[in-house]
Amino acid sequence: MIYKTIKERKYLFEVGNYITYGIVAQDEKQYIKVSDVFLNKKDADKFVSICNNNSLSLIHLYDVIEDYM
Repeated sequence: MIYKTIKERKYLFEVGNYITYGIVAQDEKQYIKVSDVFLNKKDADKFVSICNNNSLSLIHLYDVIEDYM
């Protein structure tokens, strides 16, 4: 499984336009995108690095995101 940081542009009526960072996880069988996780690229890149360095299984991704926050 390979994790990558993605940059997205979002809009909320309350705050207007903003930049957010999400996570893409991909292997030969699966592709998953989790949007709007981080507001800071440095934090997103650090999280993705931890996932890659620890060979995080996709089934744990949502729990790890929740715990990381």
